[in-house]
Amino acid sequence: MKYTNRILASLVAAVFILSLFSGVVAAIQTPAEQYNKDKEKYDNTKKKFEEARKIFENARERLRNANDNRSREELKINTKDYLMRAIDQTISHLEILKYRVELRENRGIIEFDASGNIEAHITQLEEMKVKVEQAETARDFTTIHSELKDLWVKIRLETRYYVGIILNYRSNAFLSKVDNVSVKMDEAITRLENEGIDTTKLKAEAAKFDRIVADAKQNQQKTDELFEVHDGFSSDGTVSDSNEAREFLRQGDGMQRDTVKKLKDAAKQLKDFVNEFRKISRGKVTIEGSSTETLSGN
Repeated sequence: MKYTNRILASLVAAVFILSLFSGVVAAIQTPAEQYNKDKEKYDNTKKKFEEARKIFENARERLRNANDNRSREELKINTKDYLMRAIDQTISHLEILKYRVELRENRGIIEFDASGNIEAHITQLEEMKVKVEQAETARDFTTIHSELKDLWVKIRLETRYYVGIILNYRSNAFLSKVDNVSVKMDEAITRLENEGIDTTKLKAEAAKFDRIVADAKQNQQKTDELFEVHDGFSSDGTVSDSNEAREFLRQGDGMQRDTVKKLKDAAKQLKDFVNEFRKISRGKVTIEGSSTETLSGN
């Protein structure tokens, strides 16, 4: 019985480890002091941007109704503030992304200089602020707004790409840890069979687990292949074609969500296996463990 309980204990540990995958996405976003500061700054800039946007829209409406020098000057001032706030919010977004990319557990995962790309965008935005200050005509403001809009599209795409690369790494690291789980399950079944216990149902539970994991691995392999090509992105991680990048990320996001779902299903299936093992072996080990932990990927 002691040996059986040791097997059960190892299976319980496997359940706990596998359940950790439910936090794999959160692991990329683990709060820390610097993150909280950046997030607070982002929330503040977002609030100020929304306020400036409303003021700008009201000023634009007044100009349409009055069409006088006073309303034109008011719109000019509010347009500058609106663009400045939009730039500040974008910079805050980049600072949060930079923090995540530079987390100790994420270092070395992205092969190109993601931090350098982020810094380059921040520099572009700071230079754009100077243009806003110097802008005088409607054409000036329209040009700046167009530049900011185009840059924001690239930033959003690159953000999704960088986070996708990190999630891919975490998924592969986790899948490599799952390989030993099937071995533990087979050992448990063999032990019970040697004691003359019918393991038909237990084998079915194990086979279902193996199928789920196999599907997850196959899906992850396709995801890896997709990221190897990375349509729409240059080798340095910057956007080369927005439309291609958007389509690539659409496919990648779907595949990654599917892998996460399959591994959560595998965790549930493994728990079912352990419950069945306890039932037929009359073990007394209780399944415990929280799925709120996060996977380090180390």
